[in-house]
Amino acid sequence: MTSSNLIRTQGFRHFHNVITSGRRQSNFKSALLGHLTGKMSCSKSDKAGPDHTILHSSSTRYIVLDFVGEGCFGKVAKCVNLKTSETTAIKILKDGGDDDNNELRMLKKIKGLDPDKNNLVRFLDDFHYQDKYCYAFEMLDMSIWDLYEQKQETFTLNEIRSVTQQLLVAFEALKGIGIIHTDLKPDNVMLVNHKSQPFRIKLIDFGLALPASEAEVGMEMQPIPFRAPEVTLGLPITEAIDMWSLGCLLAAMYFGIWFFPGASTYDQMRAICQLLGQPKKHLLDAGINTGQYFIKGRGLTPGWELMTPSQYKMVSGVQPECSSWDFDDVKDLTGAVMEEPEEHDYDTSEDKITLSEVMREDKMAFADLLNALFNLDGQTRITPGQALEHSFVTMVHLEDNMYSNPHASEAFEMMDICTMDLSDAMWDPLSDPETDMKATDGDSPPESSRCAANSNTERPTNDTTSQADPCNPEPHNNESAPAPLQAQTPTILYSSSTRYILLDFVGEGCFGKVAKCVNLKTSETAAIKILEDGRDAIKEGRMLQKIKGLDPDKNNLVRYMDNFMFQDKYCLAFEMLDMSIWDLNSQMQEPFSLNEIRSVTQQLLVAFEALKGIGIIHTDLKPDNVMLVNHKSQPFRIKLIDFGLALPASEAEVGMELQPISYRAPEVTLGLPITEAIDMWSLGCLLGSLYFKTNFFPRKSTYDQMRAICQLLGQPKKHLLDAGINTWHYFIKGRGLTPGWEFRTPSQFEMVSGVLPECPSWYFDDVKDLTSAVMEEPEEHDYDTSEDKITLSEVMREDKMAFADLLNALFNLDGQTRITPGQALEHSFVTMVHREDNMYSNPHASEAFEMMDICTMDLSDAMWDPLSDPSENGETDIGVTSNQQSSETTTKRAG
Repeated sequence: MTSSNLIRTQGFRHFHNVITSGRRQSNFKSALLGHLTGKMSCSKSDKAGPDHTILHSSSTRYIVLDFVGEGCFGKVAKCVNLKTSETTAIKILKDGGDDDNNELRMLKKIKGLDPDKNNLVRFLDDFHYQDKYCYAFEMLDMSIWDLYEQKQETFTLNEIRSVTQQLLVAFEALKGIGIIHTDLKPDNVMLVNHKSQPFRIKLIDFGLALPASEAEVGMEMQPIPFRAPEVTLGLPITEAIDMWSLGCLLAAMYFGIWFFPGASTYDQMRAICQLLGQPKKHLLDAGINTGQYFIKGRGLTPGWELMTPSQYKMVSGVQPECSSWDFDDVKDLTGAVMEEPEEHDYDTSEDKITLSEVMREDKMAFADLLNALFNLDGQTRITPGQALEHSFVTMVHLEDNMYSNPHASEAFEMMDICTMDLSDAMWDPLSDPETDMKATDGDSPPESSRCAANSNTERPTNDTTSQADPCNPEPHNNESAPAPLQAQTPTILYSSSTRYILLDFVGEGCFGKVAKCVNLKTSETAAIKILEDGRDAIKEGRMLQKIKGLDPDKNNLVRYMDNFMFQDKYCLAFEMLDMSIWDLNSQMQEPFSLNEIRSVTQQLLVAFEALKGIGIIHTDLKPDNVMLVNHKSQPFRIKLIDFGLALPASEAEVGMELQPISYRAPEVTLGLPITEAIDMWSLGCLLGSLYFKTNFFPRKSTYDQMRAICQLLGQPKKHLLDAGINTWHYFIKGRGLTPGWEFRTPSQFEMVSGVLPECPSWYFDDVKDLTSAVMEEPEEHDYDTSEDKITLSEVMREDKMAFADLLNALFNLDGQTRITPGQALEHSFVTMVHREDNMYSNPHASEAFEMMDICTMDLSDAMWDPLSDPSENGETDIGVTSNQQSSETTTKRAG
């Protein structure tokens, strides 16, 4: 760092110490020590942090993660909203006096301004905590001051321009509703997310703001180095004082020092007069405080003159510092700007340093804007609207060099982050901030989002009432909600790379529990599966490692994020998803439409094609293990979860008992070779259950299931029954003239097994075949009442035929010839070739193509990549998988 920059850094730090260590004056309406929002920064505190107190508001609870700011007002805490899982900054005020209520009053006055379009901090909540006022805001990144500390160098004109434009938009909005901020300084300009949106900023801290109609002559406001001359002199106060502060901020960013001294108001006024000239006589005549800094001549010299230091001491009793100033030898502001070197200033192509023409023009435009901001008469000072049309902001002088000059090119690129349509960003008295009360810290799940605990227990989908699950006591209905936290002191789970704070338990089963957590390093929500049995964890972790080369988003697989030990328990962290197909089915209270089923079908086929490509069998497909990503924003965008029972196809052995009974492939039941084809059978069962809203095959016993299969689909062929090691459990082989296999009667099965099957009535008892069952099922779109009679539409008939054909292919009793995922992706039900002629003329066909837009994608780069690292995919969209075992699913792998 150069010596000049070192001096500037020290100057910056000196003033920062001044404004954070001074004392509030009794009549100081807007004392510079306000600092009411502190630094709402995400940066971790150097201290150990709080004891994770929980703050209660009327609408939610906030858990305190750390304290990230402290001042005379109180503290700023980094918290997590336990209702939305969003990170927030909560300002906890020491006192509850009138000054504190003023901030709330101001925040309510600006509630009709769009905080994002107008570059204002988003206000989320206000409440009391132990007799203290608390205000909740969106969590931002760092302040302009923090960024300068990191850079250790001055800001470029392009960086300054971006900040200028956004602050002008903010002040234009505030001026439109008659609000003066009064406290602009580097601490109160916050970067939203400097990594992803460089120099995207917001204005914060309305603790010292006031309506322009309430501003009175003589009020003391603004930090001294940012104080407008009308405040110092005691002239009428308007929104123009914010524009003066803006000039001070921009100059500080450019020169790397506080532009005007902050030791005393005399030092500041002396510097103003030296660089900008003395305020005009009519201003000094009108100022109620002019006599504190100026002496009015008499006789032949009736004008005003700035007091000498000794004269000021005689009047005030205070000796001013009058320390040397960086601009003591500068004639005017334009000269100061033009003489300041900048990285882009020099062209060394001819071995000599020359000021580039492009930079010279830009500096001239910046100097002109500063002069307009530093107009000593607030009544004629440039307004925010006028400044937005200034050439420094509009860059009209750079347009000819937009593509040929690096500085000009960068200027237009950087301004892309802040230019926007402002037509609807101004005051809207009918807007309700409650509708926008979400932190902007990344993409988070909606309030209704929860983590489904995915039980392997079968639940009949034709029963729409809430049912208790022996492995998951939480009822599955549309009114269920996460159970409240049992303790006020939250648990923190430690992994090798981060810490997770446990917000709530959202699922429980035989495997253990599923916890909703927040990653304290990234502030993202995660679902952590806490397993009781280490063997289950090792098994599932092994499968997750095997699929880590598959892109989880393109292949519709849950994103696996972390694994670690906690209190001798294995923990697996996954992205947080929305709800399961089971949950949605319970909420809908009606069967899924063919268009909805098609969307789910295509995405699961992509998932199984990817798994087949690396030789993995899922073995546990059911409605609980198909999760919606975010049903509100992406209807029927799904992911396959739960790899706790998955296994490599190479390790599948004849005789293994896999899959829930009602989703179990006949080769598993009969004891035939097991391949990835068993997942395709389960897919058929899932699609059938969604269409008919009932478990497609009985789940009471394997006998009842095999009996139903034979009734609807026919008996497996002789070569399959001959090869099955378990065939004799369900079939008797004839002798002599009848050498074939016959299905056992219930009494015959009891003789072999010792158990009398229930043989309950079945949904398809009176159905001849699968195609008939599909065609006879009514659907909302089936009927055309335009001629006062109900007729099956041709469009729907063709789609049902295609669906029935796909189901028959999935329910091929021979796993060796059953349709594969790749073949099924080319099936007409998925490709909709039979729908193309009706794409625009028929509502059902139009909806079909619209819904498939969410799941069709280029799969060419979505397959296995052994070199890929799942950590590179980021930790966005944070879901849960759970591996609850039930009485129905036997997980014993018999050899």
